[in-house]
Amino acid sequence: KNIFSISDELRMDLTGSRPYGFYRNRLFLSAARKVSNSLTLGASWVIQADRISGDWKSVNVAQMTIRADF
Repeated sequence: KNIFSISDELRMDLTGSRPYGFYRNRLFLSAARKVSNSLTLGASWVIQADRISGDWKSVNVAQMTIRADF
């Protein structure tokens, strides 16, 4: 009935066109609850860090999801 997940995304430039090969990191924290046989409600928090001019800049994102199964 309840679903929890943590995931991480690392982005690297393998072409060499960026000054830093490792340039982005995203951490996802998610929770969802099945409220009926066909409906699931969820919420996620994303922390994204980008390497810009050698420094890491972060942004936070809140996301809501509604899943309907037919």
